[in-house]
Amino acid sequence: MEQAPKKQVRGSYRPLYVLPPRMIENSSLLQFFFLAIILQQLFL
Repeated sequence: MEQAPKKQVRGSYRPLYVLPPRMIENSSLLQFFFLAIILQQLFL
């Protein structure tokens, strides 16, 4: 039996501190990520 890892989406969803440098350069995208995460925390 194969042990499948918990549904790994490759690079699509990772915590902010593991963001690739390319995304960090794009500050507007980064702001959007912060906003999305804050909204998620509020509505959970």
